[in-house]
Amino acid sequence: MKLAVLVVDDEKYMGRLIGRLLRQTAEVIAVTSAVEALEAVESRDFDVILCDIHMPATSGVEFYHQLATTKPGSEGNVVFLTGGLFPEDNPEFFEEIDNPLILKPFGLGELKEAVNAVSSS
Repeated sequence: MKLAVLVVDDEKYMGRLIGRLLRQTAEVIAVTSAVEALEAVESRDFDVILCDIHMPATSGVEFYHQLATTKPGSEGNVVFLTGGLFPEDNPEFFEEIDNPLILKPFGLGELKEAVNAVSSS
């Protein structure tokens, strides 16, 4: 059975790329905003949510907090993606949570390792 993976990234190509990388093991649904992601998680469960930190309107961290409020427990399925952390990203937040953080560009092995870690917990 394939994993259900949601990709939340304002760059459409990232969703397509991850979909191709995981096509053997996962059904990937990609959205480009936190609003779309919250709608998606209301309609179904996802084993893994890959979420960019830097997005317009709602950041990945804000999405994480909204997810924790609207669908408690699902926030544990989030894997964060970023090109880099900046002071305004609240780096302390990432030290307080157990969710994986993957730096872009990432390799297939790193992506699969994070997906497997979250989906098996």
